[in-house]
Amino acid sequence: MKKELFPIIRPAEIDRWFEDIFEPDYGLRAVADKYPKIDLKETEKELIVNAEIPGVDKKDIKVDVNENILTISFEKKQEKDEKDKNGWRIMERSYGRFSRTLTLPQAVKSEGAKASYKDGVLKITLPKQKETKTNTVKID
Repeated sequence: MKKELFPIIRPAEIDRWFEDIFEPDYGLRAVADKYPKIDLKETEKELIVNAEIPGVDKKDIKVDVNENILTISFEKKQEKDEKDKNGWRIMERSYGRFSRTLTLPQAVKSEGAKASYKDGVLKITLPKQKETKTNTVKID
């Protein structure tokens, strides 16, 4: 029996692929929800980073700055307990640790960094370092 190089794919199979891709627990939406969306703005004196982190308590967010590397990490905990009038009970939980590391366009002064969190948006202001330190390494 001759094996086909290009097997026939039925439309129902293609539909199933797209359903799998956009399934909340397995597909692209699940991946997109895990990473905060970030905006980076540069002014003359500072870099401003806004990260969307809705539904997270401020105490569960950590911001680390090391020269020109910014890391935002957080833990998300959600519990939802519902009971309807017919006695059906729904209990949903969502837990996860997430982090996002961003290479900044230049070194910043980590000791002058400021962060605030309001309405699900984390705003980080990072003063630019006037001079970047360079080091020449001697080869033995």
